[in-house]
Amino acid sequence: TALRHSGALLDKRNAKNKWVILISDGKPNDFDKYEGKYGINDVKQALRELKQKNINSYALAIEAQAKYYLPQMFGQNHYQILTTPVELLNSLVKLYEKLKYQS
Repeated sequence: TALRHSGALLDKRNAKNKWVILISDGKPNDFDKYEGKYGINDVKQALRELKQKNINSYALAIEAQAKYYLPQMFGQNHYQILTTPVELLNSLVKLYEKLKYQS
């Protein structure tokens, strides 16, 4: 998944705080029929792998249907569901402000 590729790149970096910010419609899928319960479980596993490497994750989704997927994959307080692209910009700014002061 994109989460695993991002994690592999971040794992090589010498940084105190590492984050993967996923911007998505929230539904796990791919060209090879990767979706449904299998997709959700694989994303959950990829997120566990990131956590083991001390890489944090957060998801932003512009899709109402994301409420059916993101909570199962990311857990409470690790995602936000947006309704408009304008909200995406505002959420990214707020997220940056929150993360830049982490030690």
